[in-house]
Amino acid sequence: MPNALPGEDDSGEGVKHYGHESGNNMPNKFFTGNRPDFTKPDYLGCGTPVQRKCAAVLAETGIMKLLSPFGPVVAGTIPIGIDIPGSDIDILCRAGEGGGSGFTRLERLLADRFGTSEGFICSRTEQRGRAALVCSFRAGGMEIEVFAQDVPATRQNGYLHMISEYELLRIHGRPLRDKIMELKLAGIKTEPAFALALNLPGDPYEAILSKGRELGLF
Repeated sequence: MPNALPGEDDSGEGVKHYGHESGNNMPNKFFTGNRPDFTKPDYLGCGTPVQRKCAAVLAETGIMKLLSPFGPVVAGTIPIGIDIPGSDIDILCRAGEGGGSGFTRLERLLADRFGTSEGFICSRTEQRGRAALVCSFRAGGMEIEVFAQDVPATRQNGYLHMISEYELLRIHGRPLRDKIMELKLAGIKTEPAFALALNLPGDPYEAILSKGRELGLF
């Protein structure tokens, strides 16, 4: 078994997840066993205080049901327990078929439901050469960011980065997680933090994807 993560015992029982609240207070089942099904957010309700708050916000806003036609998946740092104060709830969706105009339906849907929410804003952008829509707002005391591309959520880089980082945390255990948290709290973004901690050369975003491929994750 790899080095125990905060909140873990050596029983090896249950299902592996990662959580926050300084990495503690996480049920043991979240650290061992098979990788959780990140496409179903139910696991968040059994996690740390931050994960449970995330689950509550998702339920209160009804956003996952609202976005169901777009195949939403919660990604980012909260699901794998490397969130820091101020981390947002990242939701990946598939939209944008037919070019920029293809985002209109999703943008209108979010504006109709959350347009009066604090900080609501939508913008069109590009990530790694592919068009994207980003909408963000605050609800339930947390920032929510919806990111959409014309690719299923489980094939977007945000998801692939997350499952790669999850597996790296499982393999390397507490020393890696502690280093990642130290770097993130110092203001370094997640993928660059992993690249620094693991001495990965080149573009950190591509380096994390390469590690995921090496591990047979996709």
